Order: sequence, then structure tokens, then C-alpha cells
Amino acid sequence: MDHIIELQNVTKVYKSKSILEEVNLSIPSNQVTAIVGKNGSGKSTLLKLIAGLMKPDSGQILFPKGKTLRIGYVPELTPAVIPFTPVEYLTHMGMIRRLPKKQVEQRINTLLEMFHMEDDRNIRIIHFSKGMKQKITIMQAMLEETDLLIMDEPLSGLDPKAQRDLEELLISLKRRKISVILSCHETRLLERVVDQIFVINQCKMTQKSGQHAPGKLKNRLVIW
Repeated sequence: MDHIIELQNVTKVYKSKSILEEVNLSIPSNQVTAIVGKNGSGKSTLLKLIAGLMKPDSGQILFPKGKTLRIGYVPELTPAVIPFTPVEYLTHMGMIRRLPKKQVEQRINTLLEMFHMEDDRNIRIIHFSKGMKQKITIMQAMLEETDLLIMDEPLSGLDPKAQRDLEELLISLKRRKISVILSCHETRLLERVVDQIFVINQCKMTQKSGQHAPGKLKNRLVIW
């Protein structure tokens, strides 16, 4: 199995407190991988390390040789009020990243179609439901062609319909050969969508033998 990213003995310390200790894991390509754990267990830190937003204090994060990995990151907390339409907001985000205007225009049209939001392109985001706002946040992370999408608690606060919509989106991304890493607590999502689970507990990771993963999950690892 090909892997899109690999962590070797990764440790992260904050204010003399260990957040992650000697974590080793491999993330398969073209799959949805979930990071599960209690609040404060280090899930967000792990995602930020993988996204390159933080650097480990020791250990290595390895990417495929000879390939530049294109990563999109969706944070847990997003702006409460966005006084723009999807087109205005995404165009602005593209300008911040200094992407070519024509490329951004084409990509926005592609994303609006992918997310089934063509009819909402000129509606103010402030009028959207939380689920629709979440889609816009994911779209901004995918303004550039994406190999790996990292999502921190994407289902937080979503109603059941919005959760189902997000599940369908994740399935669609997997079909498009986009690898996804997310943190979540929702077992139904894990059973239906996720291929692999890593559970964080007390900083460290070992393989938990003799445990059957939920649904059709292929692998379950535990960070102790």
C-alpha cells in the first residue's frame, strides 16, 4: 500500500509538557483516516504537525520522494461572520495566496459544482447554515489542487443533515483520489466513511491487537 505521509518518532513538547511522544504512523494514500481522542489529547497538534503548521521537537515527518505534496488544512474554529458571497470570499482567499486570477476563477467554479453549491454562489455567507459554512471553509482549503485534506473536527456542531452531506462529500473526495485526515468523535461517520482510525491517549502510540474496528474499518491503532 502506498503511503502519502509517514511520521517517525515524532515528539512535541509545549511549555515543558509532552503533547505527543515518539509517534510512529503511516497514512495511506486515497483513504480517509480518523484521529480520535479526548479533548486536549493532542489531536489538533498532530494534525498541525502533519499540515506543516508546526514543527516537531524531535522525529521526522516524511513525504513521498520526488513529489511535492499539496495539502489543504481546515481548522476547527472558523470566522463566525463572513460578510461575503462564496465567490467573493474564495476570490479573496486566492488573492491572499497570490494564485493566478484565471486559475482561481476556474477552481471556484469546479468547487461550487463539486459541493453542489452552484445556486448559492452569490448569496451572502452570513445567511448560510453551519453546514454550508463548513463547506465554504473546506472549499478555501482546496483552492489549489489538493493531494491531502486535513480537517480538524469537521462535524462539530453540525445537524444530522449537514453531517450526512459531509459524509457524502468525504466519500466523493476519496473517489477523486484525495487523501483525507480528520479528527472527530462521531462513531457513525467512522463506520460509514473512515478506512483507518488512530486513537490518541496519553501521548504515545502502540498497535492494539485483538480489537475489531467499527464497520468496515481496515485498521485501528491506539496512541496510549
